[in-house]
Amino acid sequence: MSFYDEKLKIWSSDQFPPIYNPKASVGQLLLHSLKRNSSKIAEISDTYSTKYTFNDILTRSIQAANHLKACGVKKGDICSVISRNNPDLAPVMFGCFFLGATINTLDVSFDQKDLDHMLGLTEPKFIFAEEDVLVKVKVALERLELSSRIFCFSNLENIESIQNFFKNPISQEEIDDFVPTQISDTENHIGIIICSSGTTGLSKGVCLSEAVLVAQLLRAFPSISNDTILAFSSVYWITGMVTLLQGTIDGAVRINTCEPFTPEYFFKLVQKYEITRTFLTPAQIVSCLEHKDMSKANLSTLKMCMTGGSLILEDIRSRFESFLPKNAKVVTLYGMSELGACLTWNFKKIKPNSVGVLINQHSAKIIDEEGNSLSPNEKGEICIKCPYKFLGYFNNPEETKGLTDSQGWMHSGDLGYFDNDGYLFISGRKKEVIKYKNYQIAPGYIESVVQEKTGLAQICAVAVEDLKNGTDLPSVVIVRPSNFELSEKQIIEILNENLTEMKTLRGGIYFVDSLPMTPSGKVQRRIVKEIANNLYKMNKK
Repeated sequence: MSFYDEKLKIWSSDQFPPIYNPKASVGQLLLHSLKRNSSKIAEISDTYSTKYTFNDILTRSIQAANHLKACGVKKGDICSVISRNNPDLAPVMFGCFFLGATINTLDVSFDQKDLDHMLGLTEPKFIFAEEDVLVKVKVALERLELSSRIFCFSNLENIESIQNFFKNPISQEEIDDFVPTQISDTENHIGIIICSSGTTGLSKGVCLSEAVLVAQLLRAFPSISNDTILAFSSVYWITGMVTLLQGTIDGAVRINTCEPFTPEYFFKLVQKYEITRTFLTPAQIVSCLEHKDMSKANLSTLKMCMTGGSLILEDIRSRFESFLPKNAKVVTLYGMSELGACLTWNFKKIKPNSVGVLINQHSAKIIDEEGNSLSPNEKGEICIKCPYKFLGYFNNPEETKGLTDSQGWMHSGDLGYFDNDGYLFISGRKKEVIKYKNYQIAPGYIESVVQEKTGLAQICAVAVEDLKNGTDLPSVVIVRPSNFELSEKQIIEILNENLTEMKTLRGGIYFVDSLPMTPSGKVQRRIVKEIANNLYKMNKK
């Protein structure tokens, strides 16, 4: 529920306290949950055909912690994890949490430049990596002159294997007596370093405290002990981290896979494991809707599908929801990694095209270019306050200073507005604004018109640079389905009839086979912009 203060022009939520004590460490909560749900199945890997109980993971996590402690891992040490959702990931992560180490999650798809950048930024003492990224890791360490100790998830010659963590058996007495490293100040201890989305440039390291992980992240995607949950995101993404931590602490069954998302595979997993809760990006939902087997897919066990990360139109959300069982919901979320969770969700009462109302203990306001607070239904930048302080971007004080103002408001860089009922609507991103002759145009607006008037769903509006005239030209890059009948000329005519003069697509329309995506399913606007500008220049020759 969102409440509005007319005098201050600030929106606030209910002030219910977090379910879990933020003064407790993540390691304490994990230990308690793993013991509480001892005999239950905790994790099933579809890729490796493994099945582990909570007691199995507890034992393996303590073995990992003991081995790492013997290797010198201690509280505050940075450990980089570059891994898919393999069966050994949870024990490694939990072992680090037990020791109070700080975990920086990286993605296996990083190119050399991205990997060099993040390892150079955090300078980890220990690295846990999958086999196919080892060459890049070694090149990065040599370039950076770092002596990080590497552990590999596979058994290879000349490199330490994570399988060694689990070779020394431990007694029940050792399990009963195990105590995680005490963290006395959870609000200032960095639990994880999550990379920023990487859609506009090199990643930043988002530092989230143990208190934020416990108080914020563990109420992001609610689950219960009889749920079976699935997310294709690796722990590089906040959604993957939520699935791992919240699923474990809530006592749910997690279904893991190292395979990439496809509609066919998603349909298969839901039916095979009777998935009850899942997270899909808007792009993944669109892929499902466009698949030939969508109407035949058995999604009868799904109770909730969370979605977020980019704009999803009500037509797409409701169409996907129509394939789910009665009373099942597609819930839209809005948040940012810097919060450690979501700011709003469209849960109890869904309002078309909104991202919902504020979650507990958060405040928000909308400001104009001069910093003035705006009234309901007035568009501007979304600013946020949450109950726990942001610990900053790792080793990046300039970017940290730019995120939060002197009054403690976090500037999201997203544009939107609250309606009279306190529902938030996103209209675009401030940093992605297209400037045509100094008129500011939100790409999200153009994308919504394209979706609404043509039925096309996989689109990205970007600026084409007209250097001769010193301005940006609006353009769209589109994935056109094979059975789509409208020509480029017809699409332009339809859109020009429905866009104002300054928003017409002077930069052109460009058809591609697919849009470049981040591993979590977000469109990489920076790359799409390069594609559009190159095609624009070619057409001008």
